[in-house]
Amino acid sequence: MVFYREEGGDGLESISTLWEELRSMLADVATTFQHHYVDVTFDSRMDVVRKRAAGGDIWLVLAEDEGEAVGYCLSTIGEDRIGWVDSFYVRPDRRHEGIGRELLNRSMEWLRSQDARAIRLTVTPGNESVIPFYRSQGFELRKYLLELDGKFE
Repeated sequence: MVFYREEGGDGLESISTLWEELRSMLADVATTFQHHYVDVTFDSRMDVVRKRAAGGDIWLVLAEDEGEAVGYCLSTIGEDRIGWVDSFYVRPDRRHEGIGRELLNRSMEWLRSQDARAIRLTVTPGNESVIPFYRSQGFELRKYLLELDGKFE
């Protein structure tokens, strides 16, 4: 039976193994900026999450089955009251059991309780197969973000 644990940003270490699985999967499927997924570390990514939440808060929902972490949803809300689903992952062998839906619903409930004026997330190019799931949860594609990577002198 899956148990859901909800906590603030103090529990981030509990998702490090799952996050590494997600990072590895994205490194394999990403069609752009692959080096971001190869080179990034858990600590550097969590620094980005903490910065996004500056003046706001971090919320983690962790799914566990018999003490083993099987999925998580990490969300933030900043001073601008924009809520973000910053990182979301369910182990492949546990997908299609409703775990992801429950993780996302609990995260969105928290963001709404924090008076989020919008809830946003990004999808890595190459991982578009997740878009129908997000659409089933009410998300809509609003824009494409183009980025030029590199050092500018």
